[in-house]
Amino acid sequence: MRLDSHFQTQHSIPMKFKPYLISLLATAFPNALGFLFFPLYAKALGASNYGVVALLEAYQGIASILLFAGMTTAFFVFYSHAEDEQEEQEVFNTATLFGLFILAFAALVALFSKQITALMFHGEAEVSFVAIYAFAVFSDYMLTLINTLLRIKGKISSLAINAILISLVHHGLSFYVVVLLGGDIASFIYIFLVTKTFALMLVVYYTFRLKISMTSLLIERELLYKMLQFGTPLILTALTGWVLLLSDRLFINYYVTTAEVGIYAVAYKFAMGLWIGIVQPFMVVWEPSLFTAFRADPKLGYQKLKRDFSYYLAGIVILFSGFILFIGEILKLLFANSEYSHENSIIYCLVGSYFLMAIGEMWASVCRLNKTSRFAFWVTLAVLTTKVVFNITLIPNYLLIGAAVASVLAEFVSQCVMGSFAVRLSHGEKLFFSLRNWALFSLFCATELLLYVMPEASFLLKSCFFVGLIVVVVSLFVRELRRQKFLHGDTQNAILHETSGAADLLT
Repeated sequence: MRLDSHFQTQHSIPMKFKPYLISLLATAFPNALGFLFFPLYAKALGASNYGVVALLEAYQGIASILLFAGMTTAFFVFYSHAEDEQEEQEVFNTATLFGLFILAFAALVALFSKQITALMFHGEAEVSFVAIYAFAVFSDYMLTLINTLLRIKGKISSLAINAILISLVHHGLSFYVVVLLGGDIASFIYIFLVTKTFALMLVVYYTFRLKISMTSLLIERELLYKMLQFGTPLILTALTGWVLLLSDRLFINYYVTTAEVGIYAVAYKFAMGLWIGIVQPFMVVWEPSLFTAFRADPKLGYQKLKRDFSYYLAGIVILFSGFILFIGEILKLLFANSEYSHENSIIYCLVGSYFLMAIGEMWASVCRLNKTSRFAFWVTLAVLTTKVVFNITLIPNYLLIGAAVASVLAEFVSQCVMGSFAVRLSHGEKLFFSLRNWALFSLFCATELLLYVMPEASFLLKSCFFVGLIVVVVSLFVRELRRQKFLHGDTQNAILHETSGAADLLT
């Protein structure tokens, strides 16, 4: 009995972590390619041209948020709660046909692209650029819909394949055309168009592979109304993210030049890599398991959330801290003697902003568990107010570092509001606030403080600090691990006692 139990435990651990590893691969591989190639693109294009790309991304981001951010989240929630296949099909059909509105938007932008380009870029960009990024909004929506469906069905491997293929197509062609052949910004953006077209081809492929019925594509008006009613407030939340992370580019472009936008965008890319490579793969796999546990037993679901949050916080403290400790050496290696090589302080602030946002993802999951989006208005109001005020105050005086500090302050206000909603919805469960969690948060703050107090700290000192950080984090969980091991041992002993007792009765 003991050997059999040991055998099952040994084989269940790899199976338990397999989805997380695949999800990590789906984001880590494309993110790694991005880290390898985007410094080359930034160098090849120059800060001014890369600033134009960054502004296009910002405008595309706001269009995506206003058009479909709420609908894709509503699709995830309504499809996950569907009671039968017919209801699932109705939810999918309604969400798919909603994409026609986005396609119409893209066509309208293409029609007036000349006027839009003159208004936004003052002749610094080609007319076709705006039309291409408008088409990308439609492509992104359709791919997000299919990827959400794959996520719900637990097909994490397919998600990984999609992400890797798209990344290989985009970075492979961009590197060849822009870096090796010396192409300009137009070449870079036309490759972007090829990438988004390839994404639509993947959508068609999975439509047939998943055997999605296309015979009754009619929008259910009542269902559409419910999905929009749920999703529309979430647009405000997505808008919050855009204001926090992308609106800086528009402010910087107003106060300074497009070149400074390019420099800030490079720093932002590095910080965003932490989110894509660490937080996103975890949430993709973990949140559906939370939904399953919560639907089975809300109390057990809350216990899972409380337990997982502490481990999650420990993980991001170690990984985020390691990143900011050694990013200076990475920048010097990648951007030696260039305009991008002195961005350390900007990146420290932006990483702090993403760290707060990573914590907020757990709080947002509580709101999604309770199928509510009431928090969105208050979070958005807090962010819009604080971010705009801080941008106007800090950017003219401190430029790029002012924009980064404004992001941290606004994100802190945002998560305070989000956390208060999560606590209220958890019905008195003490989910997030414990001495251990506060200690973990303080460790991350100590890492940031070290780099501001000692910006020229040696590699050896930072390495020693990082090793000490890991030791302290692990020590915070040693007692808990011992307790779980003790409880597991008691469970095994009880099983053995019951088995031997049954054997005695039979004898």
